[in-house]
Amino acid sequence: MQGLFQFIYNYRAFLLFVLLEVLCGWLVVRNNTYQGAAFFNSSNHYAAKVMQANRDVTDYLYLKEHNRQLAAENARLQAQYAALSLSKQQAPAGYALDSALARQFSFIAARVVNNTTRFAHNHLTIDKGSLDGIKPGMGVISPQGVIGVVKTCSDHYATLTSLLHTDMQVSAQLKKNGQIGSVKWAGGNAGEIGLRYIPRHVPVQKGDTIVTSSYNSIFPQGVMLGTIKEASSKGAETFYDIDLNLSVNFNRLSYVYVIENFFKAEQDSLEKATIPVQYDEQ
Repeated sequence: MQGLFQFIYNYRAFLLFVLLEVLCGWLVVRNNTYQGAAFFNSSNHYAAKVMQANRDVTDYLYLKEHNRQLAAENARLQAQYAALSLSKQQAPAGYALDSALARQFSFIAARVVNNTTRFAHNHLTIDKGSLDGIKPGMGVISPQGVIGVVKTCSDHYATLTSLLHTDMQVSAQLKKNGQIGSVKWAGGNAGEIGLRYIPRHVPVQKGDTIVTSSYNSIFPQGVMLGTIKEASSKGAETFYDIDLNLSVNFNRLSYVYVIENFFKAEQDSLEKATIPVQYDEQ
């Protein structure tokens, strides 16, 4: 306290000057309309800037949590969209979709924490594991399309076999006519993938959309895979040689959705018991 009094005494002239300046400024603003309006307009302007900066900082600090909330909401909407798509599929007269099958998929939002694209066998890691309901064999998508399949899980993490894996194959179809084929990555360009087993009598053209087919128990039908970049044929070959532009940019993945098919085990068990030849398509 003695030090404070000593400071005030030593700088008494300067402090009195500052006090008088403030008093004079207040009297000018208080008793003159123009100066008062200018002062309050300026103060409001800078106060607004300070408040905006504060909001920007707050929004940035909570951005991660907002993204998690949006991903969870998107997962719920994905489930509703899958159910709606199944219920609206074209079917022969007299066929009615089982109400349970219309709700066969659920989606779990997860964040990508590791990802490779430069190898022949690429993998991803997500921040959800067995404690979150993740199991090996589950499909994984993003809002743009197919990502891969869950390979292994720990309590809090899971690794995925990427679509950019030379052993990964996914059942696909031409969206415009339902023709079934399969996509498989040959390595190299992380933005392209090959489409196989499309017969040459089927009309295809550049830009045609390719989506997942119903011939799998992992992905819902209609999930984007890509668009045709180039289609060609050689000699007497039965099928086209087709390259697709992938719908997903694997170098910019953030949040993904893990798909649980409630009837996958039943379908796989029945097929294993009754179908002798096993295919490697997902």
